[in-house]
This record gives sequence, C-alpha cells and structure tokens, in this order.
Amino acid sequence: MNIIERNFFRLISSGAFGPPVEVEPMSAWKWRQVYLMSAANHVEALAFRGVENCSDQFFMSLTEELNGEWAAAAKTVLDKNQTDAAIVRALLLRLSDQQLRPILLGPWTTALMGEDSGMGCGSVFVFFPFETQGRKADEWARREGADFSSPRSHTAAYTWKGLSVEHRHRMMQLNSRRGNSTLQRIIEQMSRTVPPAFIGSTHEERIETVEPTLSLLFSLTEMVRAMMGSGISIMQILDIGFQLRQRGHRVDFIKLQEWIGQLGLQRVAWMAKGMLTQLFGFSADEVPFDFEENEKSAPADMLADALLRRDVQKARYFRYMPGESLATIFTSVAHSIGQVEE
Repeated sequence: MNIIERNFFRLISSGAFGPPVEVEPMSAWKWRQVYLMSAANHVEALAFRGVENCSDQFFMSLTEELNGEWAAAAKTVLDKNQTDAAIVRALLLRLSDQQLRPILLGPWTTALMGEDSGMGCGSVFVFFPFETQGRKADEWARREGADFSSPRSHTAAYTWKGLSVEHRHRMMQLNSRRGNSTLQRIIEQMSRTVPPAFIGSTHEERIETVEPTLSLLFSLTEMVRAMMGSGISIMQILDIGFQLRQRGHRVDFIKLQEWIGQLGLQRVAWMAKGMLTQLFGFSADEVPFDFEENEKSAPADMLADALLRRDVQKARYFRYMPGESLATIFTSVAHSIGQVEE
C-alpha cells in the first residue's frame, strides 16, 4: 500500500471502531486524494469521523478548504442515512401490517441497532420464511413499489421511496448444488430450534432479524456472491466488524466454525479475518475464524487491493471457492442462454 491508502484505512478504522490512530505526514494534495478515495467508496462520513478523532495530531494537516468540504460531505451522508433509516422502518412496518412477517437481513440490521455508523448500507434485504407470505409480499411490491424485477431465482427487486429493496424467498443461496443443499439445511434447522431475534425498544418498533451466529454466516455468503460479481466492498467487511463489536458476545463461534467447514467457506472467512485485522485494527482474538496453521495471512497489499480495486476478474477468487466459482459460471451461462431463447 502507498501512504495515501495507509492513511485512508487508518481513518476508516478510527472512524468506524473507535480510538485515534497515528497518521503519516502527507501533502495537501495527498490528503485530498484520501478524501476522494473515501467518497468513491461511500465512506466519507466514516473517514471524516476518523479525521476528527485524530485532529490534534501534528501530521493531520488538512487545509481549511478541504476540512470544510469534507465536513459538508459527511453531514450530507449522515442526514441521508437518518432519512433512509426512517424509510426502512416504515417499509418493514407496512409489510408487517400486511401480516407478512418481514425479517431484515444484512447491514441495515446493524445500522438500526445503534448510532449512525456513518456508513451507507445499500439495498434493503428482507426475507420471508413462508412461500405464501413471500408471494403476497411480491404482489404488494408490484403495486406499491417501482421498477419491479426478478434478477435471480427466489428474489424480487424494486425501489420504494427511493431505496433499493430485495425480497428473499431463501435467506441465503449458493450456486453450488451441494453447498446450497447444506446451507438450506442449516437455515431450516436454525429456524426450528432458535427463537426469533428482534431489535427495537418497543413492540411497535420491533424489527425481526436473524440471530447473531446466522447473521455472520449470511455476511460470509454475501461475500461469496460479491466475489463472483462486482467485488467485495468496504461496507461488507465493516459490517462484519460492526457485528463482531455489537453482538460478538452472543455468537456461537464453535457452531459458526462448523458451518464454515461444512460449506467450504474457510478461505472466505480467512480473507474477512485478514481484512479486519490488517486493515481495520482488529485483534486476532476478536475475529475467531480459525484456519489451517500453515495458511499464512494474505499480504495487506493484496487485501487492500481487493477492496479498493473491485473491477477484477472472477478468476482471481477461484482459489477461495472453486466449486462455487464454477457453479456461478455455469449458472450465468445458462441464464444468458435462457435470455437469448426468450
């Protein structure tokens, strides 16, 4: 990593997870590059929180113009996050009023649990555990939403009050037949044996979500999908970090490790652990995703490159999930052929 990237990750780490960090001296032009990098990755509010945490350091030498521009951009993000959070709550309330039992998944779960992290959360993922409810939810989305589509099997996508929403009729899904069969068995077993989890302080505000162990598994499977698509985002890794900090004490890491092994997600978990420990200041004990002793941690440069330069070929990630990579390619080809035939 060059000095711009090092200071970028240090500010994100401080802004997201707490204490000030030691920044390296840079020119005004390089500090502007950090700002532009934060804007390109939609983490300008988090990075500016890091700037504020480190403001008394001698080498934190932002110009008055850049400081004001960055502060204004951060406020815009925080204001939008607040507005979007209200929209998410309203959406889930509307779906609940239809007796559809919406279950919130993904980064919006951790965002609604506490203070605004300063991170945009992207699409709203809502899971419907029963087929009839899911079908009625899709019918509601066709009437009440806009741009309704079915981008993948067992999903429906639309926009509602400006937010992208995705209905999941399967909580998680892998393209590998064997892996997906195991994954659905895990979800079904957890649904039968673990009571529902909720966030919110009152009955009217309560939002159903999945329990913390299954939530982390969801994040890891979403990483797999990202690897096969547009690349892993900083948001995805930070969300795993937020989950560990907010609800790590409630995670059954023995069970999670068993699931990771059954699904062949060891190297995906290994990559997530490397990013959190090498780029965002976590200790190894805070991310107990164990991997083989002879599997050395990936270089920080490679991990940073995977987050900052996401327009990479899927082949780059082949060694992390070979079975899933091949299944994704075959699924994509079959989908393309189907579109041609239509």
